Amino acid sequence: MANLRRKLAVSAILTGIILLVVLLYALARPSPVSVQVTFVGFTNLPVTYTTKNGTFPVTLANFCVSNSGSCEIFELGWYSYDIRGENLMSGLRTGAGELRSVLKAGESKTISLNAPWDNTQPWRVGLSFSKMGWRYRLAQKPPWIQDMVSGMVPQRWLMNNHERDFYSEWVNGPELNPGH
Repeated sequence: MANLRRKLAVSAILTGIILLVVLLYALARPSPVSVQVTFVGFTNLPVTYTTKNGTFPVTLANFCVSNSGSCEIFELGWYSYDIRGENLMSGLRTGAGELRSVLKAGESKTISLNAPWDNTQPWRVGLSFSKMGWRYRLAQKPPWIQDMVSGMVPQRWLMNNHERDFYSEWVNGPELNPGH
């Protein structure tokens, strides 16, 4: 009788471990993240900057950021500008803590970024997002919980947060042509 109980207990524990591994594997697969970044317009601030070409207003570019996917997403607070025809500064990522936020499925927000100054070429903005999954939630837990979980799952599952960049359409306008 005791031997039977021991076998049942071991079987239950093994079954629980197998279910946990299967569940973690299912959650580790990336869920599609879909974001639309749409240029809305320019806003000139009441301050100026001066270059060798003259004095110009500080121009903000406004974008509507929409979560068009089915999962909650986290904006990582990184953005970059791609400038057509320029490889030197294109893709250079800049941190902006005010961009860090969560968007639920179907939600949108408007953001304002400094437009690239002294620029005469079409440009677009790239924003970085990841799914609000178990990796994000684990990172919010105390270190002892993170250590416990990291000992139970493959390290490669913890390394990738499935970050993706999403880009606006190309922006072009006379507001970006200093001296014109």
